[in-house]
Amino acid sequence: MFMCVLAAAGADATAERGSSMGPGTWISGIIALVVIYNSVQARKQAKQQQEQALQLSRVLQLEQQNKAMNEQLVQANLDKHTSPLREAIKLLTGELSALNRKVEEGRLQIDGLDDRDHKAELKTQAKIDELKDYIRDHAASKEDMRRMTDKVTTMGERVAGVEAQVKTLVGRHE
Repeated sequence: MFMCVLAAAGADATAERGSSMGPGTWISGIIALVVIYNSVQARKQAKQQQEQALQLSRVLQLEQQNKAMNEQLVQANLDKHTSPLREAIKLLTGELSALNRKVEEGRLQIDGLDDRDHKAELKTQAKIDELKDYIRDHAASKEDMRRMTDKVTTMGERVAGVEAQVKTLVGRHE
C-alpha cells in the first residue's frame, strides 16, 4: 500500500512537471503517505476506542445485572432463614396476648372476691351490732344471752369459714 500511495503521489508530481521524480516529489509523497497513515491510524484508534467503550458499557450493564441478582439472592436467602423466626415470634406474641387476657380476668375475679368479702364482713358486722343493740335494749335473761351468744358464735364461725375460702381462692390466683 505504501508503494501504491508513493507511486500515485510521484505520478501526480511527474505529470505536473513533465519530468522524472525529483527529491521534492518524494518528500511530497512521503508527507502524503504519513498523513494517510496517520489518518488510518486515527480511524483505527477511534474504532478501538468505540469498541472498548461498547465493551465497557456491556461490562457495566452485566455488573448491574449481577448486583441486582445478588441482591435478590440475598433477600431470598434472608427470607428463607427469617420466615420460621417470624412465625415463632407471631406465635409467641399470640400466646403472650392470651396470657395477658387470662391474667387480667383473674385479677378482675380477685377484685370481685375482695369486694364480696368486704361486703360480707360489713353485713356480718352490722348484724352483730344490731344484735348487741337489741340485747342492750331488751334486758335479756341468762338464757336469752346464751342463745344470742350461740348465734353470734355461729355467725363468727361462718365468717371465719368464708374468710378462709376467700384466702384460699386468692392464694390460687396469685
